[in-house]
Amino acid sequence: MKLLSLSVVLGSLLISFHYVWINRIEIVNLNDRSSTIYNKWTGKHCVFSHLKRMRNDARFTDEINSCNVDKNGKIQFP
Repeated sequence: MKLLSLSVVLGSLLISFHYVWINRIEIVNLNDRSSTIYNKWTGKHCVFSHLKRMRNDARFTDEINSCNVDKNGKIQFP
């Protein structure tokens, strides 16, 4: 019986952690070309452009807090 109780407690902790981990990043669509990505845990945020030519444009990246995307496609917060 103790093993069953321990399993239920550990399972509920695991499910709770995964729920919080999944919902740590919020994506808000600004328009059809860009979105704001907000990390709720750290408070960091950036603007992500859906168009590749805008992500590489220096004027766009200098004017706003834009996201950096590495070669693997992972978004790096500034």
